[in-house]
Amino acid sequence: MTEEELIQRYIQRDPDKPGVEEARLANYYQHVWALIGHWKATNHDAAEVAAAYDVPEEAIHAALAYYRRHKAAIDTRLAAHMASVDGSDEPGVDATSDHRDRITQNPEVMVGKPVVRGSRVPVERVLQHLADNPDFDDLLAAYPHLTLDDVRACLVYASAAVSRQRKHRRPVATSSPPRG
Repeated sequence: MTEEELIQRYIQRDPDKPGVEEARLANYYQHVWALIGHWKATNHDAAEVAAAYDVPEEAIHAALAYYRRHKAAIDTRLAAHMASVDGSDEPGVDATSDHRDRITQNPEVMVGKPVVRGSRVPVERVLQHLADNPDFDDLLAAYPHLTLDDVRACLVYASAAVSRQRKHRRPVATSSPPRG
């Protein structure tokens, strides 16, 4: 199948977000820029990206073909995403907190998700494990290279992220009558 045929089969523009950089996989709704970020983070392993997103490898090749045509716009979109998830300059993130030396973000590692330094373990995975099973011993058994301080740093990072969201949230008007 030619690159043009791959693109026609798998790529569609997002009707809610104009611009070539917002294209996504048809029927899978994964944005091309996110797939490309993951592809870069996995040393250009299309099969690994396809497995991670549960899409056909051919769809990843379609995204790569589309990326080659719109590289500048997609790279700019990926960089904007990375800037939006990096809380280092955001108000509400305590620069003295100990998560900074243990939690890192790099567009080349796990598509820029915050991870425990020196690993490919995303903060999100640690939090989900604790939400499913709040037993630290089980978590540390599942990820033996993590330390209790790493887990604590994940919790501090998440707390700072929630705090940052709360500070930027707009008040919501209510239609409830006053209690009397």
